[in-house]
Amino acid sequence: MQGQLNEFTVAHLLQFFSIGEKSGVVDVVSNDRHVRLYVDYDRLIGIGIDKLDLHQTVLDAVGLPRATRQRVLDITPRADTPGLALILRNLLEPTRWDLFVRRQLEQHVYPLMSTTSGHWEIAVTRCPPAPLTLSVTINSLILDGSRWESEIDALSIDNLNAEV
Repeated sequence: MQGQLNEFTVAHLLQFFSIGEKSGVVDVVSNDRHVRLYVDYDRLIGIGIDKLDLHQTVLDAVGLPRATRQRVLDITPRADTPGLALILRNLLEPTRWDLFVRRQLEQHVYPLMSTTSGHWEIAVTRCPPAPLTLSVTINSLILDGSRWESEIDALSIDNLNAEV
């Protein structure tokens, strides 16, 4: 199934999976963003972000402890082997990983939640391995995305520039 974001927003599409108790993948393209959302019933279980080098993004993280950084450097990611997110999650402190995942949601998913520009495609299927694994309820994702959008709007009213 496919359509335009001016017909159904990403939030609507995710609710369809939740209400219908379905699993699958939602591909969203809007402006210069291409994000793949992996949904299992009422949970977002993974995201795939076009042109995201997960390995390098973790290495670029500010404040990464030296020992952890070295362990990450020792990993040689391969495109044909899923599971890099699981390995990285186990190398990082849980709080640091949670903050990293939250930042990826803020940069790549929340901006798409209510946008009406672009298109989507849904495949109702068993989810393949996601490049970045996580587990967030659809309701929490929608609420957090709405809260994030309100905060960004408030910053723009105050003439502050938020990095998205």
